[in-house]
Amino acid sequence: MSVNLLDLAKGYMTDAIVDKASSFLGENSEITKSGIDHVLPALLGGLMSKSSTPSGASDLLNMVNRPEFGGSILDNIGDIFGGSNNSLLDLSGNLLGSLFGGKLKGITDLIGSVVGGKSGTSSALMQMALPLVIGLVKRKVANGGVKGLLNLLSGQKEHLAKAAPSGFMDKLMGTLGVGSLDDLTNKLSAQTQETVSEVKETAEKNVEESGGNGWLKYLVIAALVGAAFYLFRTCNNDKVEKVEDKIEDVATEVKEETKDVVSNIIEDANEFYNAGENLVGKTIKGFENFGEFLKLKLADGSELIVPSKGLETGLVKFIESDSPVDKTTWFDMRRLLFKTGSANLDDRSAIQINNLAAILKAYPKVNFKIGGYTDNTGDAALNKTLSANRATSVMKALIAKGIDGKRLSAEGYGVEHPVADNNTEEGRALNRRVSVRVTEK
Repeated sequence: MSVNLLDLAKGYMTDAIVDKASSFLGENSEITKSGIDHVLPALLGGLMSKSSTPSGASDLLNMVNRPEFGGSILDNIGDIFGGSNNSLLDLSGNLLGSLFGGKLKGITDLIGSVVGGKSGTSSALMQMALPLVIGLVKRKVANGGVKGLLNLLSGQKEHLAKAAPSGFMDKLMGTLGVGSLDDLTNKLSAQTQETVSEVKETAEKNVEESGGNGWLKYLVIAALVGAAFYLFRTCNNDKVEKVEDKIEDVATEVKEETKDVVSNIIEDANEFYNAGENLVGKTIKGFENFGEFLKLKLADGSELIVPSKGLETGLVKFIESDSPVDKTTWFDMRRLLFKTGSANLDDRSAIQINNLAAILKAYPKVNFKIGGYTDNTGDAALNKTLSANRATSVMKALIAKGIDGKRLSAEGYGVEHPVADNNTEEGRALNRRVSVRVTEK
């Protein structure tokens, strides 16, 4: 019998937890309880929908494997629902945007229309409940990889159909745009077979192009399909090295007869995974193409090595120009990074901080205002607090570099002043930023 994730999650929702959430939200306890009863199946439906494509399933497994959802998270649910774990709530808000994309507002509006209560209650409860649901999935999947994740989620249909509020799952599936609950479950069940078929087709093509035939062709195809299953089981744990080792083991067994064909396949696999890792690396770092690096000379004679399209180039150009100071000219710090779910600067931000400090030292009459911003996912009040904390962190980092604090100010704007479309993942990434404005020069 399949694991009932909805029942397990409800088991954590004691009266004490509901009271904590109600107190934090300033909400009636009955509305909070009803909200939780709708939020839990909505999150499980969202997980199922996310994993209905190969790329979505892989992204979801990466989310489940995040270290923040391990350890004692299930023993500290009260901290989350009581609003005292701000870093995890912030992370949860960001992950909800990744999980539901542009459909998140439709989901929270659906729950709000059924449950009632204050504006923002449904969204806040989603943020609180996601770590619980992910923590349970993580515990049950363990090292099962993508296949284990799909098996677990595809087994939730009957439980959701029986225990979710009457008629809610049909409305949820409509909002998600995935047809019915049966349709969604069938997609999950077909995932493993579809992936193996894709690997088989790729293997056949590579073998044909390499001149393989007869028993050799099928031996190599079988090896690649076996490696695909191995990838499913290990997905997020040194996948490149382990898959290459598996293929190389096959190469040793078939020795001289398969030497050329398997060598070509290994080479193709290396190129594929290297390209994938490079792409993922760029996404994680959040760095864009800032142009060629150049020497930027400052007023005190010092020089910075900076990208031609980076913050420093535009900022210095504005400082040295005759353009008057205004309240609308901001410069985004796109090479500034924070540790996930916190206001702590990532070590990779040191270069941008050092450059800003150097500019302030070179132009002693210049003052800065630092603004923090978020996307529109999650609770607006929590987002504003996080944005203010991040702006303040940048200000403190500059002060630590010897800049007089009287020359600096910081403010968090939360979801205000978006620079991109919050309905897309790319747009939300651009809206999560820290910017600087010249207030005196």
